Amino acid sequence: MILKFYQTSFILLILFINSIYISADDNLDLYEFRSESYKSAAEAVIITFEGKTYNLKDKKSFIDFVRTFSKYSFLHKKFISFYERTISDIRKMLDTRENVSNQDLYKQLFHIFSSKSKYGNHLAEIETNFDKLISEKLKLLEEIERLHNESFNPKFQELLFLITDYLQFHQYRDIHQYCDEFQTDSKIEKANIYYLQASVYFLTFNFEDSETLIKLALTNEPENTFFLKFYGYLLNDIGEIDKAIEYNKKALEIDLKKENADPKISASNYNNIGASYYKQKKYVIAIEYYQKALEISRLDADEGNPSTARYYNDVALAYDKNKDFKQAIENYQKAIEIDTRTVGEENIITATNYNNIGSAYFNLQDFKKAIEYFEKAIEIDLKTVGKNNRNTASHYGNLGFAYLKNNDKDNAEKNFKNVIKISKKLKIFDWVSFFEQKVVQIQNN
Repeated sequence: MILKFYQTSFILLILFINSIYISADDNLDLYEFRSESYKSAAEAVIITFEGKTYNLKDKKSFIDFVRTFSKYSFLHKKFISFYERTISDIRKMLDTRENVSNQDLYKQLFHIFSSKSKYGNHLAEIETNFDKLISEKLKLLEEIERLHNESFNPKFQELLFLITDYLQFHQYRDIHQYCDEFQTDSKIEKANIYYLQASVYFLTFNFEDSETLIKLALTNEPENTFFLKFYGYLLNDIGEIDKAIEYNKKALEIDLKKENADPKISASNYNNIGASYYKQKKYVIAIEYYQKALEISRLDADEGNPSTARYYNDVALAYDKNKDFKQAIENYQKAIEIDTRTVGEENIITATNYNNIGSAYFNLQDFKKAIEYFEKAIEIDLKTVGKNNRNTASHYGNLGFAYLKNNDKDNAEKNFKNVIKISKKLKIFDWVSFFEQKVVQIQNN
């Protein structure tokens, strides 16, 4: 939740910390920009990163952006994971291709780096965007493999190979061209091609065409759960929540009737429905569905599975929103335990969860515990995103308020001054003004 500045009560300031990571297989509410938001002149694709503006179509500007971006190793790792090459290699690739082949790639970069920061932290949102895209790309590749194994048509299998190759080089328009030109009398193959194209459009933030294609797929196969599930999370992302719930429930109902239902798919379906109710602020119902997903994941996998960690995290956030802070703390801690074993403690997600636990203890009036967890969050922040980062500044602010509630004015002032110093560098002048007022209040009392 984004930091808000209340002049009358500093206690409300703590509310901004609640979440940057509502992560499950399909349920992230990331994409505030729609395809029509992308505006690219012939010589400009403008993005903003860490307070500076860059034109990705200008070679010098792009190189400046690469220098800045490469300093954030945790983001660059995500970039490489999705693009399978460094950002410098992407620049070289763009230079060697025709402009028309690069438009979707530019659009993709634009949305990853220039979307409005929903969580009050641009870096955190970028990381979450990459996590989402990595997940979607992996699922698309798995779907291509599934369709290849189910097909007995060599020509259709060849098309699937071509799609895989062009995905590797992010030549999205070529994928659509080959799909459009493919001739088949098979209703099932036509539906699957529409489905694959819808998935590719989703990767490039073209939601309008993605919806058009998945509707065509469903026209041919109205009870295909893969199609229903995809349409459900697409609808969730574009804000049509009631319809998203309808399609996800239909997919879940069909899957549960199957003799050999895949537990992972069922867990994902439950979690998707929970995510839609969460978005509607129906937290009790969201918890019910999140818990079902968690129970299935724990039985099917184990406590060390990353998916289980994400489900713990989702249910923790719902409990937090429902003001059941003890249950929120318990589930945050279980998510942290798994993440620590699988990806290590030093990552932005763990820092956020420590911060969220601190928030829960703050709301429970246990300010010493709140201080302990805010300090853990900051310790990780300094090792990952660094000191001069909005996330770090916000955690210093939370720590300062916890100290203030614990009647330790010296440490409160110290942490508020840290926020001021970082905010000046980041040019977050509202924060500077707000925390300067808090320092004056402490000094005058």
